[in-house]
Amino acid sequence: MFSCKNSKRTGKSVVIERFQAGDTIRTDRHRLSLHTRPGGKQTRRMLYDHQRDPDENVNVSEKLEQTKIVNTLTTELHKRMGEYSVCHRSRCLGTDRK
Repeated sequence: MFSCKNSKRTGKSVVIERFQAGDTIRTDRHRLSLHTRPGGKQTRRMLYDHQRDPDENVNVSEKLEQTKIVNTLTTELHKRMGEYSVCHRSRCLGTDRK
């Protein structure tokens, strides 16, 4: 698990996690997990809204009103995972640390 400042949201952090075939991005409000097969085919998507469902009982990823947050978090997750693969030895993930 890696925590990093999100430069677009002053004072906010995101956490990126990877476990087996799943990559997760967690913000102060949401957790989005994407599971993929080798080659990149997505097999599962889960989105939880911790403000409304702190125990993660209801996956809201397929609800139409969540499309924007799913797309935003998916883009951010892929961006951060790309940064991670480039600089994983220093665990910088887009931060100023070296």
